[in-house]
Amino acid sequence: MADIVQKNLEDMVPELEDLQQNGLFSKVEIKQIVKSRTEYEYACQRKSPNKIDYQRYIEYETNLELLRRKRKHRMGIIKLLKSDYESPRRISQIYERALFRFSQDISLWYQFIDHLESRGMIRSLRKVFPRALQMHPRNPQMWARAAAFEFSRLQDVNSSRILMQRGLRMNEDSRLLWVAFFTMEIRYIQKLLARRETLGIAAKPFEDRKEREFLQGALPAAIYRNCIGRPHLRSEVETHQDFLRNIPKPVPVYAESKGNTSRRIVSYRDHFQWLRGRVLEGLQDSLGDVCPEAWVSIAVHAQRQGERKAFAEGKHVAFEGERRAMVVFEESISALPTAQMYLTYAKFLRRRAAAYPFGHSKVPIPAKRLLSLCEEACIEGKELVNPDLYILWADTCIRIGRARKALEVLKDATSKYKSSPKAWLMLAEVYAKLGSGGLGAQTVVENALECERTLRKGLKNVPGDQSADLWIKLLLTLTACTTTAEDNKAYTAYKEKIRATYVEALNTPGVVCDTLSMSYLVWTVAAYSANFQMIKTAVEVILHVGAKSTKLGEKYPDSNVHIRCLEALNSSKCSSTDNAIMRIGEIAVERCGKKTAGIWLWLARWYLDKGNPAGAAKICWRAEKCLETDALRKNFLAEYRAMTS
Repeated sequence: MADIVQKNLEDMVPELEDLQQNGLFSKVEIKQIVKSRTEYEYACQRKSPNKIDYQRYIEYETNLELLRRKRKHRMGIIKLLKSDYESPRRISQIYERALFRFSQDISLWYQFIDHLESRGMIRSLRKVFPRALQMHPRNPQMWARAAAFEFSRLQDVNSSRILMQRGLRMNEDSRLLWVAFFTMEIRYIQKLLARRETLGIAAKPFEDRKEREFLQGALPAAIYRNCIGRPHLRSEVETHQDFLRNIPKPVPVYAESKGNTSRRIVSYRDHFQWLRGRVLEGLQDSLGDVCPEAWVSIAVHAQRQGERKAFAEGKHVAFEGERRAMVVFEESISALPTAQMYLTYAKFLRRRAAAYPFGHSKVPIPAKRLLSLCEEACIEGKELVNPDLYILWADTCIRIGRARKALEVLKDATSKYKSSPKAWLMLAEVYAKLGSGGLGAQTVVENALECERTLRKGLKNVPGDQSADLWIKLLLTLTACTTTAEDNKAYTAYKEKIRATYVEALNTPGVVCDTLSMSYLVWTVAAYSANFQMIKTAVEVILHVGAKSTKLGEKYPDSNVHIRCLEALNSSKCSSTDNAIMRIGEIAVERCGKKTAGIWLWLARWYLDKGNPAGAAKICWRAEKCLETDALRKNFLAEYRAMTS
C-alpha cells in the first residue's frame, strides 16, 4: 500500500513544481498540500475503504482547484499551465478509483458525469456513459442523460435515437424515457424548422409528403402511440399531460411595422398543431370515460387556443376561451356522467364567475350555467351530487345576490349529508351574516344565536374527528357575542358559556386539535388573568385530554402546547404557581422530553429567572440523559450555554 501511495505522490511532483514556480502556492502551502494528499491516499488505499473517504478526497481536490483558479485570475495569468490539465485529470482519477470499488452506487456515477460536464471533458464522457449504462441498465435517468449528451453536445441524433431505443428495450414502462424520446424528436424538428427559416424557405411548400409529415411530428406521434400502447402508462393521466407539456407553444406572428413602434400580433403559427391534436385525441380515447382530469387538460387546451385566436382577431380574449372550454366540459358530462365530473365542471365555472366584478349588474354566463348544472345534477339523481357541489352552488347564489336560494340549498345539503362539516359550517356562516331569513334583517345577536343553534345541530351529526372546525367557529361566535353584553352579569354568563364550550369541545371523542388547546389557553389567560385556579383548571383539562389521546396512539398535544401551558401558569402570580409549574413540567418532559429540547430550555430559563442556577443545572443534566439524538443534545447545550453566559 505504501508503494502505491508513494508512486501516486511522485506523479504529482511536476504539477506541484509548476504551482510553486508560477507563484500560485507558497512552499509552505505546497508542503501542506502534500501532507493532506498523503493522508487521503492512505485512507483510500486501505483494504476496506469507505465511500466517504473518496468523497472527502474529491471535495478537497475540488476546493483546491477552485482556489488555484481564483489565484490565477487575480494574478492575471492568461497562458495555460500544467496544473490546468492535471487538476481535473486527478479528480477524474479519484472518481475512477472510487467507481472501481463502488460501481453500484448510481449517485457516484452522476457526480462523476457532472464533474466531466463542468470541465468540458467530452472525450472522457463518451467513455463513461457506456460503462455507466452497462452497470445500471435499469436506470431510465442514465439512458435519458446519455441520449441527451449525444444529441446536445455531440449533435449526433442517430446515436441518441439508438440509445433511447435500447433504453426503452430495457425499461419499456418508464414514462421518463418515453417523454424524453418524444421531447428529443421535437427538438430535432425545431432545429430543422429553424434551418428552413434561416435559408428563407420556411414558407415554401414541401416537395415530399414524407418530409411534410415528419416536420409536422409524425415520429413523435409514433412514439406517443407506442407509449400509450402499454396499459400501465395509458391509464395514467400524468403520462398524457407530460407529452402535452413538452409540445412547444404556438409562435406569435407580428405585423410588419416601421420605426420603434410596438409590434402587433396578427396570428399564431403552430408547427405542432397536428401533433397536439393526436395527443389530445389519445388522451380522450384512453381516459375520457374514466378520468375527469383528462377532460380538464382538454378544456385548458381549448381555452388557450380560443384565447390566442381571439387575441389575434381583436375579439374579447376571456369570453372566447371561456366559451370553448365550456363546450369541452359539456361534452365531458355527457361522456362521463359522474359526481366528480360534475364537480370538476362546477369548479371551473366558479373560477370563471369569480373573474367578474362582485355585484355585477348582469349574472355572468358561467354563474348561470353553474346554477343550472347543479339543478340538473339534483334532478338526474343523488349519485351526481356531493356536499362540495352544494357548497359551490350556495356560494354562487350568495355572490349573485340570491341569499334565500343559498339558504335553501344549504338546508337541503345538511339534510342529505348530515355528516358533512363543510355544509354545516357554510350554513352557519350564512346565518351569521344574513340571518334566518337570508335578508340580514335580524340583529347581530339574533344572527349569532341562529348561527350557534346551527353549529350545535351540526356537531350532533358530524363525527368527532371531523368537528374541530365547527367547534372553532362556535367558539368564535360566542366570543363575538361578549361584546354585546349589557352588564357584568351577562358578560360573566357569556364567559362561563364559552369556558364550558371549550371543555366540551376538548372532551369530545376524536377531537384532536392543538389550535383549539392554544385558543383555550389564550382565552383563559385573557379572561381570567388574576384567577390562578381557572388557569390551572384549563391546563389540567388540556393535559387530561392529551393523556387520553396518547393512550389511543395519537400524538397530542405537542411540545408547543405544553410550553404554552407553562407560560400560562407563570403569567399568574400566585403562591401556588411554582409547585404547579414543576408538576406540569414533569408531565411535559415525560411526554415530549425525548424528542424536543424546547421543554427543557423553558424549564432551565424559568429556574434561572427564579435565581436558582442549581435547578437549571439539574435540568441540563437530565436533558443530556433524556434527549434521544446527538443533534438534539448538541443544540440544547449550545442554547443552554448561551442562556447562562
